[in-house]
Amino acid sequence: PERIGAAGHSMGGYTALALVGLNLNLEWIEKRCKTPGTKEEIGCEGLRDVDYRRIDMKHARASYLDPRVKAAFAMAPGMAASFEARDTADVQRPVELVLAKGDELMPHEGHGMHLAGLLPPATTTTVVLDDAGHFTFLPECYPKGFDVIAMLCSDPVKGTRPASHARTNAK
Repeated sequence: PERIGAAGHSMGGYTALALVGLNLNLEWIEKRCKTPGTKEEIGCEGLRDVDYRRIDMKHARASYLDPRVKAAFAMAPGMAASFEARDTADVQRPVELVLAKGDELMPHEGHGMHLAGLLPPATTTTVVLDDAGHFTFLPECYPKGFDVIAMLCSDPVKGTRPASHARTNAK
């Protein structure tokens, strides 16, 4: 019971972080996904048509901190640019972020590094995979996968997914 951790990729990465105290900033997400010119971004497709007037924003920032979870491991965590200092204030557990420098969904500097800068430096470790993209953390694809949905199968540097997996697994 003293060694329970949470791990996840993308929105699963956000979920792992929520279990150690990160709070959702739905107001930022609403503004981003409803702004002309940005609402077509990948990540907003399920969020742009939400009727945010029906949501109690105070309730939306509710904590999902679970005292049983002692650490979080987040790979390319979702919506990382949306967080503010108040959203990370309750994160007191060790966190490891594995970020993809070539993240095509959430550009590295504006998302992953933004979040890393808000988390407590004494308990946060950040690893940046230079040759990785957002979907590098998914399993390697068979040739048919490239035909069906190449975005999930392609990496910024072709052939580096196994090395990225090995480094992530080592962490």
